[in-house]
Amino acid sequence: MNSRQTTHCRSAIAITLLTLSMSEVAHAVTVYSPLVQKGEVEIEYQVDVNRDGDPAVNNSSKHQIEIAYGVTEEWKSAINAVYLDPATSGFAYDRLKWENIYQLFEHGERWLDAGLYFEYQIPDAKKNAPDVAEIKILLQKSLGSQGYIPSMKHTFNVTVKKELGALATQATALSYAWQSKWKYTEEFRPGFEAYGSMGPVGNLNSPRQQSHQLGPVLFGEVAHRFEYQLGYLFGLTQGSVNGMFKLVLELKF
Repeated sequence: MNSRQTTHCRSAIAITLLTLSMSEVAHAVTVYSPLVQKGEVEIEYQVDVNRDGDPAVNNSSKHQIEIAYGVTEEWKSAINAVYLDPATSGFAYDRLKWENIYQLFEHGERWLDAGLYFEYQIPDAKKNAPDVAEIKILLQKSLGSQGYIPSMKHTFNVTVKKELGALATQATALSYAWQSKWKYTEEFRPGFEAYGSMGPVGNLNSPRQQSHQLGPVLFGEVAHRFEYQLGYLFGLTQGSVNGMFKLVLELKF
């Protein structure tokens, strides 16, 4: 192989690794509740900004704009447009997501509230990337206040993700998301979130190469119409981005 071929090969490898890196660090940092409110419309904006020692990752960001509607008492559907702003290139449209949540039973009917989530992703045609399907199990438990301890809410998601079609290159992947928050007032609900991507089902990555993030998040709701989330997630493993800033703004009516 001559020097020019070697240079082209290295460049191709670098581009491929950068693409894979962006795919990993740009995974959604969202915890989904299984509860559905019939007739409610939600308009949401979320931005996640990576902080890392790698210049190819540092300051890269993911932006999402979502419109959701509670179709029935059990089913909520949403359309989500995703935009990426990599550190090495410009802001651009990435993909469209169709999200659906199905609430399995009435709130409080069982010890745990539970639901199912289905998502289908259609990437920008210019990216020559596969469609993606995700299935999540959604679990949630609310606890009343006890003495000086305010009421709490814990939510847990387990996700399997599968690339589809002739362009699929990766095996079915397993990940999780956890959220806990304490309700002092409607406007002030401190808590934390944790996220993990473990790798292919049946052949998980080594613990050091898995992505795990944990950090504080502040939640709040104003006038039962406007909600916000503001947080920072710390990378816990070698396979994690060093840190991630998260902001979510949501309007309900």
